[in-house]
Amino acid sequence: VWVENDINSVSFTHRMEIPPNGPGSGYIAYDFSTDGGATWLVNNQVYEAPTALYNARYPQGLIYNPEGNTDPSQAFFTYFVAVLDQTNGDSWGGYAWGGNLLTTIPPVPTQTNVSSRPSEGFYQNIPDAFHITPNGNTFVIEPCVVDGFYVNYTGEMIFSKGVFNTEINDYEYTQELLEIPITSDPVDCTVPSQKIAFTPDGQIGYYAILSNNGENTEESYGCYYPILFKTTDGGETWDEEAINVQLGR
Repeated sequence: VWVENDINSVSFTHRMEIPPNGPGSGYIAYDFSTDGGATWLVNNQVYEAPTALYNARYPQGLIYNPEGNTDPSQAFFTYFVAVLDQTNGDSWGGYAWGGNLLTTIPPVPTQTNVSSRPSEGFYQNIPDAFHITPNGNTFVIEPCVVDGFYVNYTGEMIFSKGVFNTEINDYEYTQELLEIPITSDPVDCTVPSQKIAFTPDGQIGYYAILSNNGENTEESYGCYYPILFKTTDGGETWDEEAINVQLGR
């Protein structure tokens, strides 16, 4: 669910029903309200699986409202989803993104599919951090894990950054890998969760992972705790030094 107070609008992103009530659970739609949630237009399809081999799951969506805009019809709904990927052995590994002008019915959505690139170190799986800054830039982060197993974390996070292109009315994404080491002791330490957020001016931001990097006191042995990294330039660069949150005495 995403709320955009300036235009009193709400969106809800979800999978669709299987036939005969919908095209299939691998398709993605959004519902929206422009009166603060009092009334809704539902099941507006924005992602179509070319075949069942490209079914989508775990959808995330938000509303991009251009600065100063007060008209919901000029806002843009955008999504980011995990997709089955044939380059990853019929498992997760694909991304898809796109969107639709928030109130355009029937939808005329955009759609881009991107596969993992293991030869370059990009092991995509199921991201759970999708955020937008006031200038409209979007961020998605997740750990690189081989074959979808979290114990196979490579030591790098995938950062996907989206910039809205007004000429094509869609987001264009670039990706980079950031080295974020965690401890190998205790065994099977992973990165089970991650989030990202920014200040209202969009310049200062933090991304946080839940893990153990072996840099807290011995009371944290065997524990997961928040580990944060900071940006002061809107996500263009990130501090390499971790900010550890000490849990326990």
